[in-house]
Amino acid sequence: MNPEAPTYQQLTAEVAGLRTAELQAALHAKSDFLSQVSHELRTPMNHVLGFAQLLELDALTADQGESVDQILSSGRHLLTLINRILAVSKSSPEELGFLETQSLHS
Repeated sequence: MNPEAPTYQQLTAEVAGLRTAELQAALHAKSDFLSQVSHELRTPMNHVLGFAQLLELDALTADQGESVDQILSSGRHLLTLINRILAVSKSSPEELGFLETQSLHS
């Protein structure tokens, strides 16, 4: 046996280190993506809600007032859904209670 040959434990540690680096890169990419998606979804929704609030200040007929109320209600609901989806997307599986972690070294 070659004394300079890496041991199984050394190879395992090296592979684990590579996988950890890959995972960290993937998590960073996920975080960047979610940040961009968050901006791309929230910004137009906030514009819609802002314009609906401006419309609410105008003298409106009853039908127009109901329509503006529906826009505001639906927009707020969509914004809440967007926020919840992004919050869940940012959570790890462990935080959500989906995975039970086990140590491989026990």
